[in-house]
Amino acid sequence: MRVTNRSLAPQTFRYVTNTLSHEILLPRSPVTSIESLALLQTSGDSTVVSSGTYSLDAARLPHRIRLNSGEAWPSLELANSNAVTVDFVAGYEDGIPETVRAAIKLLVAHLFENRDPYVVGATVSEVPFTLRALLDPYVVHVEEI
Repeated sequence: MRVTNRSLAPQTFRYVTNTLSHEILLPRSPVTSIESLALLQTSGDSTVVSSGTYSLDAARLPHRIRLNSGEAWPSLELANSNAVTVDFVAGYEDGIPETVRAAIKLLVAHLFENRDPYVVGATVSEVPFTLRALLDPYVVHVEEI
């Protein structure tokens, strides 16, 4: 759900970035697993980083990959662009929270009631405030990564 930066059902995502630091912020939540983390070298070779080198920090939002204490990223000459690729799974494993379900139902009802592309003489109808109030606790603020 783009409004919240959360995935409602489990999905696999690929996140690609140019930089490698002690933590990598992931653009979707809730992250349930890291499938792989690969580094692209200037030679064009790709190196998969051992999962013992890093861990998932799901205690803070947005969720992130953190370098484990006492570990270091492999010493490689990284490519200038698309150097880090993370494949991860994000989404609610136990079903969509009831509050989010209520927001979806409210939005569907709103769109059904306002399904005409335009109505002459009618005022523009905005998405109900209640919808935002229901979803606000689920919003994950992700800076432009």
